[in-house]
Amino acid sequence: MLGTSMVDMYTNCSMLAKAYEVLRSLPFRDIVAWNALITGYAQEGKGHKVLDCYAIMKEEESLCVDEATFTCILKACGCIGAVNEGKHIHDEIVKNGLLVNNFVLGGGLVDMYAKCGMLAKAQGVLRELPSRDTVSCFAILGGHSGKVDEAQTHNEKMSELYGIKPLLEPHTCMVVIYGCSRWFE
Repeated sequence: MLGTSMVDMYTNCSMLAKAYEVLRSLPFRDIVAWNALITGYAQEGKGHKVLDCYAIMKEEESLCVDEATFTCILKACGCIGAVNEGKHIHDEIVKNGLLVNNFVLGGGLVDMYAKCGMLAKAQGVLRELPSRDTVSCFAILGGHSGKVDEAQTHNEKMSELYGIKPLLEPHTCMVVIYGCSRWFE
């Protein structure tokens, strides 16, 4: 537990190299320690490091990957456009039955596909979710940066097709999209 706490401490201090060094020196590395490091890399936008850690973890450890791990990996895949790795993670999530009623992973998948430019796939994942929330719909909108007409259509369809009453987040996203495209000029 002390070693895991040290990994977490170094991660929280943005000392990721030191956190990795401590993790690798531990005689027993559990999923909590790996998640601390993976989360740190994801928060720092170091998507390739997240994927490297995941590969090492899967190769060297016999750990059951959990929701937190998959969430960080999906975020990393979206940030670096690693759609093939994201598809693999999607398959793992489905294989492990983790997508059922899981808004976090569902939204993470939608966000990852949208950020990778695979909007049709993002919409497909959204349709397949047992229930949809504003966050997962917001992820679709976020993937349309600069595509005002498409974003506006999706914003309107949230209520029509999915029965979701948009809250502040999708409207904020639309303002950003309008601003980035200079739609108001």
